[in-house]
Amino acid sequence: MQAEQEATQRTRNPTLRRDDPYLLGLRQAQYESILDGYRNRKDLTQEEKRGLIYVRTQVRNLNARLHPNLLNRIRYLRPVNWIFNWIRGRAALVDGYNSQLQDQDRRTVQEQNVQRLSEEMKKAGFKVSLEGPLKRAIAQDRPYFNLPYAASDDAKTDYVLHFKKLPGTDAYYLDNFDAATKPTPQEVLRGNPIVRQNFSLIDDYALSAHEAAAVIRQIPVFRNIDGQEKWLITDALGERRWVDFDLQAALKKYPIKDLRDPARMQALVTALHSGSSRDITFHKNSQTHELRVQVDSWAEGLLFKDKNGNLVDADRIFQSNSNVQKVLSMAHEEAVVRELHPRRF
Repeated sequence: MQAEQEATQRTRNPTLRRDDPYLLGLRQAQYESILDGYRNRKDLTQEEKRGLIYVRTQVRNLNARLHPNLLNRIRYLRPVNWIFNWIRGRAALVDGYNSQLQDQDRRTVQEQNVQRLSEEMKKAGFKVSLEGPLKRAIAQDRPYFNLPYAASDDAKTDYVLHFKKLPGTDAYYLDNFDAATKPTPQEVLRGNPIVRQNFSLIDDYALSAHEAAAVIRQIPVFRNIDGQEKWLITDALGERRWVDFDLQAALKKYPIKDLRDPARMQALVTALHSGSSRDITFHKNSQTHELRVQVDSWAEGLLFKDKNGNLVDADRIFQSNSNVQKVLSMAHEEAVVRELHPRRF
């Protein structure tokens, strides 16, 4: 039980090491409690007697480690301690119990790491379980390893997850991942290149699996950073950077019908913030038009497409209305001037 508890604490709190005085003190207290519990019992089984012998040797060992001096350091060096146990006929007994506890420790460390890593994966948007591969990799006690991942809800993106072990601890963590476009056979035949990028999960603004899939397809990613609307784009040099873009202000430049209803407007904004496109309706010359809108790749404006997926120059469409209004305004101003300053014959 004590081995399991210590392994659980070490994986949950990586700052705790195997020789941490706090953990050693807890182990000593547990062993002393066992000795106190069995001290006055007369009906001990042979196995219980053997267990108490082991516990007594461990209490002395722990006391020496918690209160070290030169004599204790020499006495409890591993080879010296083994010789003392051999002379007393306890070497096999101590080795046997140590082996059992080490096995329990390894199993618990493995289970705790798999549980923690699974939680980290879900938090990052990787929801498909990798329990089996994680167990096998952790059992090998490697300093780092990677596992391929296929999302159940995204057949167009491949991922590779990179795990690392915190130095000097038993705890693993999900450090970063690769996201790559997965071309269709038709795209392969056309020679479309695979786009692959690496994404750190220890950065201040780490991206999720869904957001990474958007980035490698030149779709801006929205974040509210310190109360400011920010969009992550990939510039012409292939570098990722955050830019400012006021989505609602951009939408209000156009006579979009959906903006008249607060609920529909919020749904539209939410969809565009998530990187999706959205069907919208607007009026022009007493006619209703339906288009699909999305944020452009540079997060500088909006893209509009018709039902066939063709780009539509919405600015040009609406500019014509603006020009008409401008002409009418100029005509009105000219009429006012003529009225104030009538031409004399």
